[in-house]
Amino acid sequence: MVCNKNGQLIITDCVHNSVQVFDADGTILDEYECPQPSGVCLVFSDLVAVSRRIGSCVELLRYDHLRQRFDCAERIQLKCDLKHYDIKCDDSYIYILCENGALHYINKIRKPECGLIRPSGITEKVNSFDLCKHFFYLSTNEVIYCIDHVGSRIWTYSPSRSSGETRQRWSFEGLTVTNNCLYVAQWAMNSILKMSLRGDFLAEEEVPTVACPFKLTFAGRRLLISQYSSDLEREACGTIVQLKR
Repeated sequence: MVCNKNGQLIITDCVHNSVQVFDADGTILDEYECPQPSGVCLVFSDLVAVSRRIGSCVELLRYDHLRQRFDCAERIQLKCDLKHYDIKCDDSYIYILCENGALHYINKIRKPECGLIRPSGITEKVNSFDLCKHFFYLSTNEVIYCIDHVGSRIWTYSPSRSSGETRQRWSFEGLTVTNNCLYVAQWAMNSILKMSLRGDFLAEEEVPTVACPFKLTFAGRRLLISQYSSDLEREACGTIVQLKR
């Protein structure tokens, strides 16, 4: 999920196969049908990119602020038959997370797929990622990695390894970078981890109002958290929780 310049929240709904946009008070403005959407990022003020879990495709959707609706601007086919779990962008490129941990990247202007970043030494499934400048932050079930633009590992963080604890299953999911800090959803712990961009632990906040935190994004001083689990009631899975920082 991501917020645009007008404060509207854009989310992917993998249960209902759609991309949805909400205004600041939570009213739905439009819903665009999209098979198996797995992530969304803001490319330009009126353009979002949506990754699809299956189909090896990225859809570019243009949002008309006057009509308050999405229209498909372009579909980009990836040269990859694997599943894709997340998508982010910077000033130059759109990055798509592959199930093997690699990052496909596409030039925002010219559009053809440019290449692939292969993280060094990561063998487990990568759940989500975010980026800041030339560094990428990736989450797996038990480890958070920082890599550079060629895939070399900069640092790793694992609570169980650093403390010697083995009884917990941490299940790191969505993460987001803001104000030089990294925030990570700890799915199995119902908490949010705060770290420095150097990999230092800063804080852990339990969130009683959130069950199975899944994806994160910031909108001003608000942290928005989605919830997801096959064991949760449908109402909980469809609820975005807002926390004030």
